[in-house]
Amino acid sequence: MNSVRSGLLLVLSILAVCFAPKSCLAANAGENESVKSWPARDMDVALKSDLPLFVYFFDKSVTDKNNMVKALEVTILGNADLKVLLKRFLVLKVRHDGTDVRGWPQNWRGNAENSAALLLTTSDHERTLFFDKNSAGKGQSITLDTIMVAAEQILAYEDSKKKVDKPKAKDTPPPTPVADAKAVPGLNLDKKGDDMKVADKKGTDKTPDKKKKPADMDE
Repeated sequence: MNSVRSGLLLVLSILAVCFAPKSCLAANAGENESVKSWPARDMDVALKSDLPLFVYFFDKSVTDKNNMVKALEVTILGNADLKVLLKRFLVLKVRHDGTDVRGWPQNWRGNAENSAALLLTTSDHERTLFFDKNSAGKGQSITLDTIMVAAEQILAYEDSKKKVDKPKAKDTPPPTPVADAKAVPGLNLDKKGDDMKVADKKGTDKTPDKKKKPADMDE
């Protein structure tokens, strides 16, 4: 009886795995996630992100044939150290012909024809780094070291920008204003002349004595 029950549990477990949604099975993919699973976004949507961008432009017709593209996807974009840096980017994958999403300039995606290209840009879009098949002639071949340095430069800019954007410390409060003369103990400026009061040492007010009349003199 126990063996039958164990067998049923095994069958149910297998069925649960086979029919489980793919999203559940891939939930823990983490750093092992392939570039092939990167999403695509229209450019105007991507630019609204608060994150720096890392965009992979590719030519679908050569991704499985071109050795340079293979090396880019596996050796560079699949590198564990680079993936750690890319956690701080919005990573995207866009076809070179613009048939999947809209808005990306032809001079960016078009350069990935029969090849691939990479775009890195800061979150405020003030700095942009671009690598394609022509970069080698400019001394910027697409290598792991080159892309790692580029990603680190973008993130260093982001970190420096955060420091600048931090709210300034509260200013030193202004000195306490001088008290109004009327509030100074012992003074009463509402009266003039002989009626002005002066505080004695104990704080009590005394009105100056009026001149005493001379004592009556004997006539």
